Amino acid sequence: MCAAGVVAFASVLSGEKPATRQYLIADRAIPAGSVLEASELSSAAISLPAGISGHAFSTEGSLAGRMLAIPVQPGELIESSMLDPPAPPTRPVSIPVNPDSLLGLLPGDKVDVLSAPTPSAAGASSGATSPASTSGSAQSVGTLPGSSLAAGASTVVMRGALLVSVSRSSSGLAGAGGSLTDVTLGVANLADVEILVAASQTSTVELVLAEPSDGTGPGPGTAGVTSHGAGG
Repeated sequence: MCAAGVVAFASVLSGEKPATRQYLIADRAIPAGSVLEASELSSAAISLPAGISGHAFSTEGSLAGRMLAIPVQPGELIESSMLDPPAPPTRPVSIPVNPDSLLGLLPGDKVDVLSAPTPSAAGASSGATSPASTSGSAQSVGTLPGSSLAAGASTVVMRGALLVSVSRSSSGLAGAGGSLTDVTLGVANLADVEILVAASQTSTVELVLAEPSDGTGPGPGTAGVTSHGAGG
């Protein structure tokens, strides 16, 4: 018997008078960590007591983009306790990035944002110490294998940004060579937007898949990036 049927049967035994209404159930087995899609759900007329109906869902729109915290089985009622908390609102910002660093990344991924010197800047400063490395808070993370920008060190300027979309190609920074690709990232606040805009104006930006244990927010290379300023 599916969970919805068990709940309804239990309410009858308890003497409650449940109301019959359309609620969303799983059409198939859905593993934990999945973002719910309309094609995986259907409606069923179920009698639920008030204490449970308040945690169930009647419209697919109310579940759009929500992620399952636990696996569900076919025919199981979707309840709020089965879902991860809603993602916090994000501030979108569009910046150009090195298209080579987008390989393997998809919209919806969490990414770390790296600031890499342009080839011309890296050549001009060969043997010199960059402002970011002398700030004391910057941390070299090495160069990206296979990147055309491998001449200089990269620094992390933002951790755990949301890759919202990949839009189009645009011209790169002077001396960067080739083209860049515009992406939209979701970050927590306006200060994070300023950091990313400053990085895109003073260097070439690259993305890597984020490691959740590293957290979110400005990275150790922020001091070197923000010294150029993006507006107060």
